[in-house]
Amino acid sequence: MTGPEEYPARPHLTNSRPLRWSCAARTDAEAEAIDHLTALLEDGEQRARKRRGDDRARLRATMEAIVLDLYRSAKADPETFLAYSRRKEDYGRAGDHPLASLTTVTTVVAFLAASGYATVRLGSYSRRQNPFGPGQVGRGYLSRIRAETPLVELLEGVFGVSPAGVAATQRPPQEVLVVRAPAAARGARKRPLRIAETAETRAMAERVAAANALRAECLFTFDGPVPAGVDLAAIYQRRIFNNARLDHGGRFYGGWWERLAKADRARILIKIEKSIMLT
Repeated sequence: MTGPEEYPARPHLTNSRPLRWSCAARTDAEAEAIDHLTALLEDGEQRARKRRGDDRARLRATMEAIVLDLYRSAKADPETFLAYSRRKEDYGRAGDHPLASLTTVTTVVAFLAASGYATVRLGSYSRRQNPFGPGQVGRGYLSRIRAETPLVELLEGVFGVSPAGVAATQRPPQEVLVVRAPAAARGARKRPLRIAETAETRAMAERVAAANALRAECLFTFDGPVPAGVDLAAIYQRRIFNNARLDHGGRFYGGWWERLAKADRARILIKIEKSIMLT
C-alpha cells in the first residue's frame, strides 16, 4: 500500500485511522438511532422485494458498527477519516465484524454520503504485471469516510446519543498474563514465553480477568469533554512481565485511561450498569 507521506496534500490519508468494528449500542438511545437510520436507508431504496430478516439484520449490524465508530471519531477529532476496505476478500475473516460484508458496507457508506451524514473519499488501486513472476501486483490506498455535523446533531439532538452509550464489543484477551524473554538485542522484539500454571499465576490471572469483567459492566464518561484521542472502548488490560521473570514488570497495559493527564483522570465518571458485589 502506498504510504500517506506520498500524499501531503490529501488530509484524508494523513489524518486517518482504520475503521474499528468494536462499536455497539449500549442504551436505547443508540439503538433507536440505528433503527431510524436503517429505516431511512431502506425507505430510499428501489427494491422489488424487501430484505429478508437475516439480510436486514446484517445491514443493521453494519450500520451500527460504522455509524457509532464515526460518531466516536467525530467526538475525539472531527477531522479524522476512517479507512475501510472495498475488497470482498477482506470481509468474513477472523477479527472482522461477523455480519459485515462488502455489500452491506458499501450500501451503508453510500447512504451516509448521499444523506449528507458523511464525507467519503474512494481509494485507489493500480495493477501492473509482475515482470519477475506470475500474477498481478499493485499499489494503492483504502477508501476513507468521515462523519459530518448533521450526523452528530441527529444522534445527539434527536436521540440523545452520547459517547458513554457506545459499548466495546471486542472480546477480552484470552491470555491476561504475558511473560516476555529478554530482548536478543537492543530495540529487538521481546519473545513471549509460556507461563507455567501455578496457584500464584492462576490467582493473578483471575484478578485481572475479574477487573476486566467489572469494567465491561460500567459506563465511562467525563465531567466535560472527552479528551482527544481517548477510545472509551479500550477497557481490557493485561499484565506484562519482562526478562522471563514474574518479579520484573507486571504492569497493566491496554486501558484508555493509562496515559491521561492527572487533571483529566480527575474528571472520569463511572457508572456500574449492573448490581455487582465488590469484594
